[in-house]
Amino acid sequence: MIPFSSPSRSSSGNAFVYILVACVLLGLLTYSVTRSYNAGGAAKDLDDTKGTIAADSIQAYAGSTANVITQLDQTGVSIDEINFILPSDAAFNTGSTTEKLFHPDGGGLNYKPLPAGTIDTSLVTDPLPGYYVGLFNNVDWTSTTAHDLLFVAYGLTETACIALNRRLNGSAVIPELQSSMAATLVDAYHHSGGNVDLIDSNCPLCDEKAAQCITDGSDHYAFYSILIAR
Repeated sequence: MIPFSSPSRSSSGNAFVYILVACVLLGLLTYSVTRSYNAGGAAKDLDDTKGTIAADSIQAYAGSTANVITQLDQTGVSIDEINFILPSDAAFNTGSTTEKLFHPDGGGLNYKPLPAGTIDTSLVTDPLPGYYVGLFNNVDWTSTTAHDLLFVAYGLTETACIALNRRLNGSAVIPELQSSMAATLVDAYHHSGGNVDLIDSNCPLCDEKAAQCITDGSDHYAFYSILIAR
């Protein structure tokens, strides 16, 4: 005799199978979404870590530069006598070399490229992204009108800029400069046009800030540090 199966029991069994399959699919979907979210979070943490390492590297290089300038001063080379010519310049090995910051005969500071991943590749010339040091201009809030000694990491990415400001000021805010960044932060020797003083009316959030990263409003970023205020 063929066992009797009631329609209601058969329907209930089918419904249970559908519910079980739906639960399995929901579990797989939840696992997939969670895994993707966690992977994204890990990637973000990795980016933040790289940004922090880059910020530390830039600040450490500024500190090394200040130390070399102090050593030059102790050997009788005053701040006004230091030659900040870059090793890439054709005249790097000509003339007096003992007063040159980056020359082995002078300060012997090893010129470094910007940390990997921090370079704004849209800035290809005038000037090139990199480190610049010198008596470019006067900073409005220092004690005299003499040119102050600036250390500049020019042509950074926004991510690197934010990481620097978080390290220095505990804030991701990037002050906006109302004048040319190259003219304000880099010696005219390295770009077209003259130099412009760093004044608080051109950068209100720069006032009394000895070091921070700023933008010119054109998605270009640079870090400055006043090594010697005069």
